[in-house]
Amino acid sequence: MERTCKGHSLLELIVCITLLALIVTFLLNLLPNSLAMLRQAENRNQASKLARSLLEQAAAQPFSQLNINTTSQSSYDPFNTTFSIWAVPNSDPNYLKDLRVTVQWQERGGPRSLTQDLLIHNLPI
Repeated sequence: MERTCKGHSLLELIVCITLLALIVTFLLNLLPNSLAMLRQAENRNQASKLARSLLEQAAAQPFSQLNINTTSQSSYDPFNTTFSIWAVPNSDPNYLKDLRVTVQWQERGGPRSLTQDLLIHNLPI
């Protein structure tokens, strides 16, 4: 007499549930790390946009109003910025200046910063 099984044994069911639980646990552990990485990328993107905006505002000013060796600080929650104007080494400051913005902020991993430079010129025609 031939016997056909139409169901699953208790052992097969326990193994299946255990595997499913392990997979779900693994996927749920990825979620907080993914969210933290997303937050870090968003902060860096916002810091970069802020730095570019400040550099563009300064570059729009007349060249003569950009005084060498000046530094200013400001705060744009949650970012702190430092803007400075420097002479470019081995060049005439009447024709070439270095604008630098450093943006700093706090994240879960500690303090972060981003620095962007822009060289502007005032070449005679």
